Amino acid sequence: MTNKPNNDFIMDYEVGDKTYRLDALLVLAELALTGSQENPSQEQLIAAIKSAIRPVEQAGTLTDAEAFALSLRVTMSLKSLGNVGAP
Repeated sequence: MTNKPNNDFIMDYEVGDKTYRLDALLVLAELALTGSQENPSQEQLIAAIKSAIRPVEQAGTLTDAEAFALSLRVTMSLKSLGNVGAP
């Protein structure tokens, strides 16, 4: 018997003319590890998104505005999936 991993939180997110594949739970984990899970600032959301992007080199292609927009999309995805811990 094999268990299939739950990939509900891994999605493709578009921002501007770019597409990023992100694990929304990794973003939430980044916020939790920095103690900014509740009411994170824009700077904290931007940092969490940039640190969650893989491959890491792609994070450097994001402007702060794109990263913030991406963080809002990730947050909406977490809330739509019923994650009460979403900022």
